[in-house]
Amino acid sequence: MGRNAHETECRLKRLHFLALCCLSVIAACRGAMVWHSPCRMSLSGDYTPRAWWKNPTVPMTRFVARLAYDGTHFNGWQFQVKSRTVQLEVERAINSTLAACPDSDLLDKVCIRAVAAGRTDAGVHARGQVIHFDYPAVAAGRFTVQEFETKLNEGLVSDVRLWNVSHAPPPREKNLAVQGDWHAMYNSRSKLYTYRFSTRAVADPLHRNYCCAVPRGEALDLRKLAELTSIFEGKHDYQNFANRLQHKRRMSKRGEEFSTVRHVRSVELVSEAPEEYAIHVLLDGALQRMVRNMVGGLWAVARGDMSEAELRRALDGPLYAKGRSPIRAAPAHGLTLEWVYYDDF
Repeated sequence: MGRNAHETECRLKRLHFLALCCLSVIAACRGAMVWHSPCRMSLSGDYTPRAWWKNPTVPMTRFVARLAYDGTHFNGWQFQVKSRTVQLEVERAINSTLAACPDSDLLDKVCIRAVAAGRTDAGVHARGQVIHFDYPAVAAGRFTVQEFETKLNEGLVSDVRLWNVSHAPPPREKNLAVQGDWHAMYNSRSKLYTYRFSTRAVADPLHRNYCCAVPRGEALDLRKLAELTSIFEGKHDYQNFANRLQHKRRMSKRGEEFSTVRHVRSVELVSEAPEEYAIHVLLDGALQRMVRNMVGGLWAVARGDMSEAELRRALDGPLYAKGRSPIRAAPAHGLTLEWVYYDDF
């Protein structure tokens, strides 16, 4: 009897454990399913971002805007379930303007999502990033574009601002590469990034969130650094200057091969103040952490930790084995997405 009771108790414990596992999986699935439901916004401002979801019976107007933010307390642009992101705050503000409209049922009919040109990493700032979003025409007709911009910024947190809000340019019929409505990502021509750093013995504490202080004792040969910037210009394979390449290749759309070749138009080192410098990088498009890895590579050579030949080998050379790359990304807080360029905005 004692043995049978012990076996029964063990079976009950196993069943209890399995039941807890099943409940955990169900809870996780429900949390993920939130993303695929219609948009939810309450008058209190609670916002749950949802899937790309449009009601074909609701006419929409496309808006475009410049976006500036202090990235210090953000986990980058793109929405993440358990992190504070810029996309979350922007979409919360946009949808909150619908909640205040007399036609409050619009929230049950549409979910407004924002598309950005460039996905910044955690801690990276922006001054002239660009987004577009589709907004119900019936609601947009109740105020001017300037009034709309004011309403959006009233609903935003203090470290994010939208500016130059306007109607999106019309589609360009002659542009065969970009078809359909104007698109913040696909219509962009180039992006300007700036990485700021200081070589002061005592760094300015007022710049600590936007300018990387080079650690004391790590002397940089700035003349060599300025000379090396030109090696990045032109078309090169930046696979050794990017992160999460395997993930990007798996997620490549329509089975297309993911290319790591990028065109960098110019790289320039300038002095902004005594012992404070900026590296301006103008390029057509960047891979994840590409600019920060470029700066990290330049620093490594300027410190003497890496030879110029090694840097050139990393550029266009074979992919380093995981964990073997001599290049380390520069800290995120020194980087700012300054501007996204277009032909018509």
